[in-house]
Amino acid sequence: MLDNSDLTAEEIARKAMKIAADLCVYTNHNVTIEIIEAEPETITKPVLGYWPVRGRAASIRYLFGYLGIDLKEEIYEVGPAPEFSKQAWYD
Repeated sequence: MLDNSDLTAEEIARKAMKIAADLCVYTNHNVTIEIIEAEPETITKPVLGYWPVRGRAASIRYLFGYLGIDLKEEIYEVGPAPEFSKQAWYD
């Protein structure tokens, strides 16, 4: 898909679904694309959320860096029960 950087998001999605349908016996060519419009000022940078496990988020970080996409990293902490709260995972 990087070879076709002049395509719109809808065209990329259609092309990706066609490739999936051609390869997978459980996928067919009947596709419904729903386009969600957003105001430019409401677009925020993506958040990469993960737990402090070595190497798990490295490939996504490399991909975003290669594509020049700035992202915010959120590391979720894990603690002993019963006082540990999972609220940070949902905020």
